[in-house]
Amino acid sequence: MLKISEQLTNKIQAMMKPDTVLVLDFDDGVGPFSNAATCTLDVAFNLILAKRDQLTNDFNAQIESNLGKMYVKKYSVSQLGEGDLSLKQNKYLANVLESDSGLLDPNCGVIDVQGASKDEQKVGSGLSCDGVSQVQADYKDAGTTGN
Repeated sequence: MLKISEQLTNKIQAMMKPDTVLVLDFDDGVGPFSNAATCTLDVAFNLILAKRDQLTNDFNAQIESNLGKMYVKKYSVSQLGEGDLSLKQNKYLANVLESDSGLLDPNCGVIDVQGASKDEQKVGSGLSCDGVSQVQADYKDAGTTGN
């Protein structure tokens, strides 16, 4: 079970639409939301807000969260450690993903790709100042992310 803090839950719910699906994406270069795997051998995750038609067969398992079911890559479940998971913002507004076995990702992205094109939904943009990014249709033209 992934428990998302009240602070992050409020921000995420404000972006959710009736057809929103949540994805906890292991950033390993596989799937439509991962631009490339990290080269540093560290574990990186992103919580993605997407539309159902943006999901691919790569997301073939689900985990429970306090916001409902969340899609994951089945093989990535072993990277989530043991026991329950938590996602909360620290005092620096970094989204910290932890399990009962310890720290998983000290800066888990929370990114809204609903309505983004296939090229724009690739993760890699900077986070907004509140730790949550929205990829918008005019992202390339504006050069910024919304919050």
